[in-house]
Amino acid sequence: MQEDFTVTVDKINKTPMSFILQYTQQTPKGYLLNDLNLVTTELVVKDDLGNVYEGQGNGGMDISQGL
Repeated sequence: MQEDFTVTVDKINKTPMSFILQYTQQTPKGYLLNDLNLVTTELVVKDDLGNVYEGQGNGGMDISQGL
């Protein structure tokens, strides 16, 4: 079964010291994890110099399914 998870980068805010990546995610209809409809997105960003930036948990949730 193919899983069609989608992450879309909506906006990038940058400062001299950091950046904030705003994104939306779409989960395939009917996908359930322990009957809670929860999905965690883990992003890894790599710049053109080869530096790697790993994000920390986003704490977001989808309330469209009644959570």
